[in-house]
Amino acid sequence: MREETVKNKIRLMVESQATGVLATVMDRQPYTSLVAFSYSPDLKQIYFATPNNTTKYRNLADNPNISLIIDSRICNPKDFSRSQAITVMGEAHELSGEDRSRKLEDHAARLPGLAGFFSSPSMAMFQIDVRAYVVADGLTEVAVYHP
Repeated sequence: MREETVKNKIRLMVESQATGVLATVMDRQPYTSLVAFSYSPDLKQIYFATPNNTTKYRNLADNPNISLIIDSRICNPKDFSRSQAITVMGEAHELSGEDRSRKLEDHAARLPGLAGFFSSPSMAMFQIDVRAYVVADGLTEVAVYHP
């Protein structure tokens, strides 16, 4: 698959989906959480917010390495051959100051139904610096893109 084709598949997926499953590490075991995400236009960063009293927040403080799966499933067994999934691999770090405020505003604009949730003073804003996207298209086609 050509790099531009893979990049377009990634862009279409992140534009059409608002949530993904974030995997962090807790006691050397994977720990998953549903997160609402936003992204940078160049696909080099993914953003998500979480209160600073959550397990995922504590996990990220201990180990910033993450993976995030974003997919197109509709929970129909007949759909498996047509579904797409993108695994994002990268490192997450908490934003602070003006960067935090600006990205929380951008995040709330993309996800207006969660704007009240994001306005909490205990809300932390994370940026994932993407190392790679692994794109699975259907049951057998896989490609990797490094932004």
